[in-house]
Amino acid sequence: MVRLFAWWMGSLAPTMILTGTLVLKKMEPWSKFAKRISRLGRWQKYSKLLGGESDRQLKSPLTWAVTHAVLNGDTLPTIERWHDAVTGQRKVKSMAREVIRTAESFTEGAAGPLRADAETALLAIAAAQALPAIASACDEGQWHETLDSLIDMSVSPRSDWELSPWGYQLVSVELPMTLAFLIPEIDSMDSTGHDAAIRLNNSLSVMLDLDGWPAADYLRLLAPLAASWTRCLKMARKAGYASDPAVDEQVQWLVPQIFRLMRNDGSLMLSNFQDSPVDEVFSDQLLSLMKGKRRHKKFAEVCRKRKPKRTDVEAIDLQESSLSEWAASGVLQGQWRRRSPKLAIDYSSQQCRLEFGRDVPLIGGQAMPEIRLDDQLLEPVSDFETVCDEQNDHLDFLELEIELSGSAMLQRQIILSRRDEFLILADAISTPRSGRIDYRCHWPLAPGVSVMRESETREVYLTTGKIQSLVLPLALPEWKAVRFEGQLDFDQQNLSLTQRASGRTLYAPLVFDLNPKRSKRPRTWRSLTVAERLEIVPNEAAAAFRIQLDAQQWILYRSLTENGNRTFMGENFVGEFFLGSFDAKGRVEPLLQIE
Repeated sequence: MVRLFAWWMGSLAPTMILTGTLVLKKMEPWSKFAKRISRLGRWQKYSKLLGGESDRQLKSPLTWAVTHAVLNGDTLPTIERWHDAVTGQRKVKSMAREVIRTAESFTEGAAGPLRADAETALLAIAAAQALPAIASACDEGQWHETLDSLIDMSVSPRSDWELSPWGYQLVSVELPMTLAFLIPEIDSMDSTGHDAAIRLNNSLSVMLDLDGWPAADYLRLLAPLAASWTRCLKMARKAGYASDPAVDEQVQWLVPQIFRLMRNDGSLMLSNFQDSPVDEVFSDQLLSLMKGKRRHKKFAEVCRKRKPKRTDVEAIDLQESSLSEWAASGVLQGQWRRRSPKLAIDYSSQQCRLEFGRDVPLIGGQAMPEIRLDDQLLEPVSDFETVCDEQNDHLDFLELEIELSGSAMLQRQIILSRRDEFLILADAISTPRSGRIDYRCHWPLAPGVSVMRESETREVYLTTGKIQSLVLPLALPEWKAVRFEGQLDFDQQNLSLTQRASGRTLYAPLVFDLNPKRSKRPRTWRSLTVAERLEIVPNEAAAAFRIQLDAQQWILYRSLTENGNRTFMGENFVGEFFLGSFDAKGRVEPLLQIE
């Protein structure tokens, strides 16, 4: 029986695949073929390629960085059981029966539609991995039917796989590539492997920018996608399948992007907090994808260590932060350390999703403010655009802008200090007419984070049993005894800032001290008087603040209308934004000036 299947990915042309009747490159009896392909050495070649220690891979590579849904289901125990059986060459007959029975369940009912979920896709790849090992332990017809079932799945034109980038990668790329890599004796597997490699190249070229940063839609699934990409790239390079030099360059930059996003526990920022972390084996295999440039070797050495030496960290010749206008997302970090303060942001689709922390995530989720002008809700009518971004030795700065209904505008500033370990998140609202502006923004707390307040002042602490961060609401008076229309409040899910202003503008800045030791020490903040031509400037025109954390002090200034030659605390400035620190002699050192 002959079947014709189409492989689709972009402009890839259909390819004929002959199954049903097994066609081998070298014809031989089934018994001889089955005995040969079921030898342990075949599995060891695959296992060592993906990081198996000596002749044994401790865990199946399919367990790398899976989502929380798969992690909590029944799929991984099955995959691990098959992996142990193949690796140890034990209980092969019972495994063969289970693999065959599972492959039959990939369709819903007799001749029904294929199941389309990640668990099924992972089981299909695990079955493909086990297929050579069970050849001598099952009937020839059953083995052929199982192979046909896996090929049927890998060439399915179902739109579900294409709608799910991880599902597509598993089913249409990794499944056929695994079959081709492990059973190259079948004549059709040459084209199967090369076609899968072309699909892999096409996927990577579409889903990543030139710096290896993924489109925002793929950030939630980046870790499991990268796990499958890594397995496939290793197989493709070993087998000599087609490689695109431009894609190879994207992969070179993808690896550091993943390490930029890595939380202290090894999982990736902007993904579900319960997703599986990048373990040591997967981490090593990722790093092996970076070809042997000297700076890449140094980067790999640092990333393999939980507490790298300061001199090694400073020797890395790779930018710490990465922002992609193409993907409307990025990550800011102070140093190449997991425990370094960092912030990841996705500002695509009229939303702003962010996560930041240091030792642990502190805030994570959608954080778009609710803004009203005279009780009328102002909603986004455009996408966010990058107004300004700057990276220097002191800090990373990002300013975004989005148009709101009624011709209003929201600008969001993000400032992450590299040296002084603080984060400033500030929203500036401008409206075309004067009125009462009401602002409320919920900052979602990460799992395990709670809020503790001071009794007499308005600052709060983010805590996980011990203080992780101090939060200062700069536009609110420090002391609760001073009446003011606004508050920094919280519940079990959110830290919430509310403010009200009369006029055409409102400025709502928050300071997060990301140095836990310093957060417990004395602090204060004050609004400063801003003057222009010896006249006090109204609050709707400009705002300035003095901030003190322990012995360190800073000045922050923001113009909210047309820029003017203005003075605040002895500083004269003409531009839009100024941030400076006091040195030991009381002089102000500019850290950032936006003209």
